Amino acid sequence: MREKLEKLVTKLGKAVADIAETTASATANQACMWLTYQPEEPDEIKALKKD
Repeated sequence: MREKLEKLVTKLGKAVADIAETTASATANQACMWLTYQPEEPDEIKALKKD
């Protein structure tokens, strides 16, 4: 039972990480549409921008 739970958590963790990376790379080249925005992008996100 514990092994199955660990496998499930690992799969879900990888899926969430993949979604987060895809979202970050998709939004790196877009302007912020919110009034409260993040004033400075992290260096990791800047690396995803296209030239």
